[in-house]
Amino acid sequence: MQRDIRPDWLLRLAEDLGGVDAGQGQPRNTNLRRGVSTGYYAIFHCIAIETARSALPNADEVETFGLARHVSHQSIKQVAGYVVGDQPPKHLNAVIDRLRANNDLTSVATTFRDLQEQREEADYNHLADFTRPGTLALVARSRRAMALVDRGRNTDDFQAFFGIIALRTSTR
Repeated sequence: MQRDIRPDWLLRLAEDLGGVDAGQGQPRNTNLRRGVSTGYYAIFHCIAIETARSALPNADEVETFGLARHVSHQSIKQVAGYVVGDQPPKHLNAVIDRLRANNDLTSVATTFRDLQEQREEADYNHLADFTRPGTLALVARSRRAMALVDRGRNTDDFQAFFGIIALRTSTR
């Protein structure tokens, strides 16, 4: 039986890997790295699923998760970048200016970008050093961003954010 990816379950796993209830001492560096990576994947899947739900509002779960599979990390990163200050294509200036004025959306976009950078450090930089407090702080940021997505998912600004991500997504 297939089961969907649950962003909230990823967060719980990230907290476990980060040593949230582990007592004294530092968890293994490998666990901290996986905790950072898993915290990123929680917000990634949260945004990807909401993008699919927004693009296909009457779809069943199979259709929604099928489309969510095509939402790329790069698509979200690029649109999040526009929201946090990167130059968008000229035809998107008006909508991006509106999205930049939404503090919750700006927080989600900033968190996504920061966590993606940290995930790359965790997954590819052999010399990167992670700590329990640092890992748990990143996971907490992911949790807060997911709560903002949940709270704002039906607002015009979040719908526009998801729409632009959907337009950047290829279904090849």
